Amino acid sequence: MRLWDVLGLLVAAYTAYAAFNGRVYARHRAWGREIRRDEEPRYFWVVICCYALLATALVFLF
Repeated sequence: MRLWDVLGLLVAAYTAYAAFNGRVYARHRAWGREIRRDEEPRYFWVVICCYALLATALVFLF
């Protein structure tokens, strides 16, 4: 198993955990912040989709 595959699987696992948990950490301005599904549902799902696309790219493209 290559490094990119392992990294992609870890990102996918975090994405699934965050989607189930309802909290995800994403970059915001200089640092980052936690986005909660109940407070900002649209932004939460956009971040989850971005992480899912990243995980897919890491496994299949690299």
